[in-house]
Amino acid sequence: MSAIAAIFDCYQDPISDEEQHQLLHKIPYRADTVHVWSKQGIFLSCHNQWITQESVDNVIPYFDTDRQLAITADAIVDNRDELCDKLAIANKDRDHLSDSILILLAYEKWGEKVVSQIVGDFAFLIWDGRKNELFGARDFSGARTLYYYREGNKITFCSALKPLITQQSTKKRLNDKWLAEFLALSTTLDSTDLHETVYNGIMQVPPSHTITVNEAGVSFTRFSVLPNEGKLKLQSNEEYIEAFQDVFDQAIKSRLRTTKQVGAHLSGGLDSSAVASFAAKNLKNKNQLLHTYSYAPAPNYQPDLPESLVADETKMVYDIVRFSGNMKPNFLRDEWMNSYTELDDCLETLEMPYKYHLNAHWLHGIYKIASSQNVNVMLNGLRGNWTISFGDALEYQMALFKNLKWLLMMREIHQYSRRVGIRRLATLGELKHKWQSRGRTTSLIDENLVHPQLAKETNVFEKLTHFQKQFNRNRTAEQLRQFHFDQLSFWNRTNTFSAKVSLRYQIADRDPTNDLRVVRFCLSLPYDQFIQKGVDRALVRRATKGYLPESIRLNQTIRGVQGNDSVFRLRRHWQAFIADLKAMVNDSISQSVFHIPALKEAIKKLENNDNNIITDEYDLLMKAYIVYRFICKTT
Repeated sequence: MSAIAAIFDCYQDPISDEEQHQLLHKIPYRADTVHVWSKQGIFLSCHNQWITQESVDNVIPYFDTDRQLAITADAIVDNRDELCDKLAIANKDRDHLSDSILILLAYEKWGEKVVSQIVGDFAFLIWDGRKNELFGARDFSGARTLYYYREGNKITFCSALKPLITQQSTKKRLNDKWLAEFLALSTTLDSTDLHETVYNGIMQVPPSHTITVNEAGVSFTRFSVLPNEGKLKLQSNEEYIEAFQDVFDQAIKSRLRTTKQVGAHLSGGLDSSAVASFAAKNLKNKNQLLHTYSYAPAPNYQPDLPESLVADETKMVYDIVRFSGNMKPNFLRDEWMNSYTELDDCLETLEMPYKYHLNAHWLHGIYKIASSQNVNVMLNGLRGNWTISFGDALEYQMALFKNLKWLLMMREIHQYSRRVGIRRLATLGELKHKWQSRGRTTSLIDENLVHPQLAKETNVFEKLTHFQKQFNRNRTAEQLRQFHFDQLSFWNRTNTFSAKVSLRYQIADRDPTNDLRVVRFCLSLPYDQFIQKGVDRALVRRATKGYLPESIRLNQTIRGVQGNDSVFRLRRHWQAFIADLKAMVNDSISQSVFHIPALKEAIKKLENNDNNIITDEYDLLMKAYIVYRFICKTT
């Protein structure tokens, strides 16, 4: 992948050497090569990190003198062969054709509709000298970042925020609207606004959007690449599984293009293990090992969890490794790595506040280890819950009840009860509870963190109430899945982290469960392919037969909980952490940002937490402390 930057003056005024230098040398990432290209009114640059063989010695930015087109791109194209066929590129020329030039050739053929032709992770900018116009895009799920800052007739782009916040006129001013939303959202979402960032005046190109800049101004177009047509109809369950295995295997193979080693996140869950097992099988054909990376709780940690939850998935991981083969397991076992001492390092990587404090520190630890082991592609299964492992048994049973398919519903209840080892009356009780809870509204708003005056000035609660109404209108599992794909703010949440961490550690973070072909296929399937005979997440369970041990593949009763030892890991630093929280609520920086009385009350309760458990107070205060540390570092 690459960190890209650009300056475009739509009136073709010169871009000074000082402007170019200031932008280029503030990019905070290492690169294998750095190249620039400029012409009157346009400057493009790229910190190129060699991930694929085609990216090695790739000169990017690239200028095509005949076509008067120039491109800089942070991209890996996964449907290269398909694109080359459509563009009639000879086989002998394909191996040496970079993904960036392939995008440029596709733009020449399809213009702005090029985005509907590309499968992969990308953010790119193309200068069209024939129109004196800059055209750019960010892939459908925002797997790569692209920020911009506009001043007068000049617009500056970058993959990172740091080079833009050092612009003299931005003055590192924080965006109160974004900050208020971040604090008021009870979910892990950053903001519902797709364009805003934490900094005033610095915006982002949203996922699934193109941007066009010319003398007329700046315009955006949302593009859609997801299917709206009817469901796929095949003759048998076996045909559905074969079709899924074909498309999933294709997605895996596309992500194994690398100049170094391949790694994969691996827990005891279905999504990561499905990805890892398919990848290991493919790599075996190349005489390569798959390096797996797993979280392990701190030694001597004794969790207080119900029987259905496990904090240590080590045994499950080893079962997968032994059964699947061709894997070299690695476990992050650093006893003292924690969310408090690693906070500033995480902020440096992300360039913004974050909410996933239970996981951020050990995820960074995994990338550090993987980078030292010559890995430059890291596979994950983050989107799996909405694609390959979609399917909640109780939701399916409610759908059957609603559609008057009561005989089939009772059969599903009977089979589900047997599989999870509970009585049918207990399942009916769960079903009744789920049905009743559907009528209740889900609150996405937390009033305990944001200062009331800041909330009033930004009108944040009224804005989020509208978003909450949209969310609560989508109650069934299929409606919620569609809402997830329609609301692009959900995609920004995880993919911004993936993009930033991959640039810092020179490791492409890649998710086959988020492959556009896999997403399209899964959205086209009938509901009963995801739930069958009492088996939830039935598609991936059936598709991994022979890939995963039965204890993992058919497990419907045990679920892993990662990061559950976060408070336990802080025991050496607990007093310092509490002291910092007390200093935070008394600092003038906090007085206009946080709801101080709520934080003080939470600190009182947290001081008496002797059980090393994660409480609501801990979660609230850690979120506040992350924002506080970010503001301190920024202003």
